[in-house]
Amino acid sequence: MRIIDISQPLGTGTAEWPGDRPFEVTWTLRRDRGDSVNVAAVATSVHAGTHADGPLHTGVGPAVGTLELDAFLGVAVVVDARPFVTGDPPLISEDALEGLDSAEAPRILLRTRSGDEAPDRFPDRFAALSPALCRRLAERGFRLVGTDAPSVDPVDSKELESHRVLVEAGIPNLENLALSGVAPGTYTLVALPLRLTEADSSPVRAVLVRGRMVADAEE
Repeated sequence: MRIIDISQPLGTGTAEWPGDRPFEVTWTLRRDRGDSVNVAAVATSVHAGTHADGPLHTGVGPAVGTLELDAFLGVAVVVDARPFVTGDPPLISEDALEGLDSAEAPRILLRTRSGDEAPDRFPDRFAALSPALCRRLAERGFRLVGTDAPSVDPVDSKELESHRVLVEAGIPNLENLALSGVAPGTYTLVALPLRLTEADSSPVRAVLVRGRMVADAEE
């Protein structure tokens, strides 16, 4: 079994969405100050680094901690979506789904970047998901979509149409994945959000697994 970490590193230098709260670490206790242990405290936006958006992010809806977890765990297909990016702002067209079967891989992760991303720099330009693509995801029965871009909508979008289409269809989305070193193909995705009872979204530790998982081997 091979595990591939597709989470962005999360630390003091992690780039935040413009205007959002930066990630910060402080120390409540430190051994070098005479305490018996080291204890860190974290202040952050729930959208820092790799994260899952919940329905509450774009409107009235349940907190992210109430979402069913099965969407975030299971078979997923990684797609190189770069050939399907067009327009200004750049959007991924529904053609990215050509040849895919949600019955075989009900979760889809879209690579949009060319490997030059830096976690400490917010990208000047990124490819979002077209609303048509999001509607087609719903029509074809996909259960989750992920992207290595900071958002499924363009950076200056006010309507957040792609977010809203996905929420209405009950499709969670993952953002800020690290997919530049991942070959297209089928994997097992594990990307569980924290059980946050009030927040709209949650950081995740997203990994892909190639080969049989432990649970499969024990059956």
